Amino acid sequence: MECTINLSETILEKLERYTQSRQRPSVNDSIAELLQYALTIIPQNPIGDIIERIVEEHFDIETGLQEVAVYSTDDDSVLRLLEVNNETLPTGQVQPFVFSPNDEVQVPIIIADVTSEEWKKIQEGRISLPKGWPAQPSKIFHRT
Repeated sequence: MECTINLSETILEKLERYTQSRQRPSVNDSIAELLQYALTIIPQNPIGDIIERIVEEHFDIETGLQEVAVYSTDDDSVLRLLEVNNETLPTGQVQPFVFSPNDEVQVPIIIADVTSEEWKKIQEGRISLPKGWPAQPSKIFHRT
């Protein structure tokens, strides 16, 4: 359904103009226009947008990294990563580190490094995941 504004400019045309000019809506614009504009500037899927980028960066930086299990879904408000790293020291448990949101990543990131052996034990249920983590990863990335 298409609404018109002033009989000459559709909402989509106005949003396109806002986007191209980075112009903000004025106080004279309708509530529907303001809501539509807000939806264009608010990230709709922050986790889904950043998962692959972060995983790729970690594979580039950490030479011992073999796998990254993502324990977040696209609509979560926290990014949980379990990194299987041959260069980490075994602890026999999952010890997550929390990184606060910043300008590049607007959600907290929780990362835990485990050895390949610990990863197997996690998959077998012999090592527990932190409280609140899903039982299974939503996605697993492998070094190529």
